[in-house]
Amino acid sequence: MVKNPLWQTLCINRETIPNSFRRIKKKLDNALEKVGEAEVIIGLLDESSVADCTGKSRVINTKKIKTLNTYRSKRLFSYFGCLCLGGKSVVKVAEKCKKEDCLKFFQEIKQANPEKILIIILDNAKIHKAKIVQDFCQNNQIILVYLPSYSPNLNPIEFMWKDLKKRLSEYYQENVENLKRIGQLISEELLESRQLSYTAKWREKFL
Repeated sequence: MVKNPLWQTLCINRETIPNSFRRIKKKLDNALEKVGEAEVIIGLLDESSVADCTGKSRVINTKKIKTLNTYRSKRLFSYFGCLCLGGKSVVKVAEKCKKEDCLKFFQEIKQANPEKILIIILDNAKIHKAKIVQDFCQNNQIILVYLPSYSPNLNPIEFMWKDLKKRLSEYYQENVENLKRIGQLISEELLESRQLSYTAKWREKFL
């Protein structure tokens, strides 16, 4: 029998979801206890790439589309996003997802939310644990809370990426620069208008 990595991941998720809930709840409670009575913004951070994959029927739940051969099966660019509960959400377009790009994004988050302590929930990607990122966070009142492995279901910003990709697929004939601009506008609108609906169940469980 051929092993399917996706199925294995789904099985891991089904088996570990209760433990993942408890672990992230404990981590978040500890972070909130640490800041005491100070005003806090909770940020839900993630990255997502926009690719032109004509050989696949779906890319993060988007419909199959025909695209120009120029960009066939390539990652075009990426978005950094942070859905901020109690603060200003931020989205940034990046050519790459390197630690330097991640640092710049954290700097933008802090510039958009300068007054309050930030508790950022994110996955265990290497760029999130880079020393330059951790040093910046330690010096700028940003507490990082890492999600358990195989737990994208615990980060509501995934709903925004799904909606963004679906709407962005309608503009497949646009050039890359226009796609970046359109995607930026769409994602900012989604984070503003659907923040409460994206996070409703998450807030019930963890806040």
